Amino acid sequence: MRPLTSLLLLLLVVAGTAQSASSVDLSISATTHPAACDIRLENGGHVDYGVLQRSDLNADSSRETLLPARNLGWSISCGYAVPVGLQWTDNHAAYGSLPVGTQYFSMGKDGRGAPIGSLEILYGDATVADGQTVSAISRQTGGTTWIPNLTGIVDNRFVLAFAAPGTGTLGAFASYSGQLLLSTRIAPLDTLDQTRVIQLDASATVEIIYL
Repeated sequence: MRPLTSLLLLLLVVAGTAQSASSVDLSISATTHPAACDIRLENGGHVDYGVLQRSDLNADSSRETLLPARNLGWSISCGYAVPVGLQWTDNHAAYGSLPVGTQYFSMGKDGRGAPIGSLEILYGDATVADGQTVSAISRQTGGTTWIPNLTGIVDNRFVLAFAAPGTGTLGAFASYSGQLLLSTRIAPLDTLDQTRVIQLDASATVEIIYL
């Protein structure tokens, strides 16, 4: 059996003057392979942005809107000390993102097919493993060389793992916990279809990789 944890960010942008709709989901799921480790997200992985009006967005319609960052707790529990990495996949990469880059996750597309914006996911500074603060390290998918990840940013080309303080070397721990920082951007309104409600639709999966 493969445990599954999901993260839902509810976000609706009302771009028109007399339009409404039900909320839409940004879903991020987490899966594990064997039963050795279990990954969990705070509050069942649920974050609600509510409904945004046109006045909540950047007054300069040629510039993007950066929504307030949200924090979400996460944890991994293992039956014994084991080195693990975390691999993220953008399930809606085909929809595109704005800005463009492997660290940006798609927020869906508008009625004309234009990218609505992007989501960035970062691991906070205070990640703890077996009671000690650890630092993020990354390696390219399929690679063997670990490098410091000073920003904690998620990039879907890389596996992210954790090292004991001052070592830079992949560590093995029985428990991990920390905060995810979720940074959401909405593309400039000039680039979007403003005749309809803008519904954000993002989906990403994080998977435990046993190293």
